[in-house]
Amino acid sequence: MSTAIKADPAKPAGSAHPLSRRRPLGDRGFQVLALIAGLLVLAILIGIVVSTAQQGANWFSTAGFKGIFSTVWDVGNNQFGAMAFVFGTALTSVIAIIIGVPVSLCVALLLTEVVPRRWAAPRSGTRRRCN
Repeated sequence: MSTAIKADPAKPAGSAHPLSRRRPLGDRGFQVLALIAGLLVLAILIGIVVSTAQQGANWFSTAGFKGIFSTVWDVGNNQFGAMAFVFGTALTSVIAIIIGVPVSLCVALLLTEVVPRRWAAPRSGTRRRCN
């Protein structure tokens, strides 16, 4: 015969202060390293935005926003419309989605429903097989 212990809903389950303890040096070092890496990524992203804005300001000052929707490409008159590039990028993205979504769904269904579990499991080069 077993007795069930009922938990008091007012009390937190487990330790109430698991993060207040002092963590090992390796954990703190990794936390600082991850924070630095994240801030570095943000700084690089901001640098890319600033650099792109500075280099594109000249084109926007001459062509304006109408240059984005213009199809005129005349080097002699210094007119460079970007609509062909915008359309090409959008069309390529749509084609990629049309091809990629059905293929990924079929692979997911194949791995979950048809293929034996042993073959469908993720492979890792670091995992050793025990014979």
